[in-house]
Amino acid sequence: MPFTTATFNSLESVMEYTLTRFPTDQDCFDELIKHIVVKCNRCQSKRVEIKVGRRDALCLQCNRKTWITAKTFFNAVKKPRIYLVAIIAMGSGIIFNGAELARAATIAVSSAQHVIKRVSSVLIELMAQACVGTLSSEFAPCVIRRSTESPAKNHTHAEFDEVEKQLHTQRSNEQAVLDTLGDDEKTVYSLFQDQPISVSELELKSGLKPGQLTAALTMLEIELLIQKSEGTSYVRLKQIAKPTVTSSSKQLNRFIRKNLRLIRKCFKGVSRKYLQIYLATCWCLLDRSTWTVQNLLKACANSKPISTQDLIEYVSPPVVLLCQIA
Repeated sequence: MPFTTATFNSLESVMEYTLTRFPTDQDCFDELIKHIVVKCNRCQSKRVEIKVGRRDALCLQCNRKTWITAKTFFNAVKKPRIYLVAIIAMGSGIIFNGAELARAATIAVSSAQHVIKRVSSVLIELMAQACVGTLSSEFAPCVIRRSTESPAKNHTHAEFDEVEKQLHTQRSNEQAVLDTLGDDEKTVYSLFQDQPISVSELELKSGLKPGQLTAALTMLEIELLIQKSEGTSYVRLKQIAKPTVTSSSKQLNRFIRKNLRLIRKCFKGVSRKYLQIYLATCWCLLDRSTWTVQNLLKACANSKPISTQDLIEYVSPPVVLLCQIA
């Protein structure tokens, strides 16, 4: 039974399904990598020969071996069944936590939590286009766990005070830089959003002459506010700013309450350090029209590698993104 027609209501049903349909680890792995666009790691050619049951492929362009999962999310995955179970369960909207996944898969709780965090981390970069932002302090009621970011000998909520201080300082520094800019630089900088923008588009929207625009872009680069992207495009460097909220306050409060309830139901409580990752999990579980099993598999297959060190070093920003479903 394919994913598109199979229905699951528990982790146990997902585990039973994978054991029946994908009896070996290699079968699980083959299913996970179906959506990877395989290309040669040396010449980047997509003309590759793939043999079933192997993790390498032969490039027909340069006649060299290339690894299918190199530089992808599935690189160095040692327990493919756990990832397959987690992706199917999350893509089916099943609410579960690390302890429940550990019991179903008979693995350590820490390993199960690691898998959930890795899969959820894939969605963070995709949240900017579909989610709204708010201060992380709005989720203080569910932040009850300590982390390496928690101030010593203080309540976990003391971390919010530290974050607010950092946010205020960074906003002040950014504003100080913006205040030193000329009118042309301010006009150009105001046109930047989260996506790269081309020089021709900047010229059209700003109304500046080519020479004026070039001078403005040069100054913004010197101030480290923008940088060159692909081709003739530029992108704004990440700046700490007030959350961009496209909905009314009442709507935003409903979104916050919905995510708070789900976090409490699923995880009981979380740390502020990983709050954004848990909110990404909530987006997957709540947005059933977007996150089907197939779409989640595809998102993971197209993601860059996420290492254990990446997760250890991750810290949720002061402004977090959350699902727009009330």
